[in-house]
Amino acid sequence: MTYTLVNLVFLAVAVGLLVAAIRVSRTSFRADTSGTAGVSGVALLVTAVLLVVLTLVFNNLMIAAGFVDYGHAQTSGIRIGVMPVEDLAYTVFAVLALPALWTVLGNRSAALSGTPAPERRESGAPRRRSSTPEAPRAAGDHDA
Repeated sequence: MTYTLVNLVFLAVAVGLLVAAIRVSRTSFRADTSGTAGVSGVALLVTAVLLVVLTLVFNNLMIAAGFVDYGHAQTSGIRIGVMPVEDLAYTVFAVLALPALWTVLGNRSAALSGTPAPERRESGAPRRRSSTPEAPRAAGDHDA
């Protein structure tokens, strides 16, 4: 079995989780910097770029130092430095699957614990809480 085949299985799972997260959050992964979307497309892109750069640097260092080696018969033969290109699939999996799991399991755990879900506007995004702190209440002060 090649690394490409193994990677395809994991990437299919990651895409499935991403689809589930989109359905659960009812928001699209769009460029949203307001902090109201379930997962921001900009955040995913920035995370992906940073993790790919780190993967390229450190995987090349580990392979060059001899800590890890890949059988040539199991890789496609395409290399970035000394690192097989298939090594990037793990990074892509993490970038797609972890925020998706956070979205899916976060909503699921809130439902199981009985915690009410945040109010949603017509756009489907949760309402933002006021940034002004409430005045402290005196002892015995209750809402009518």
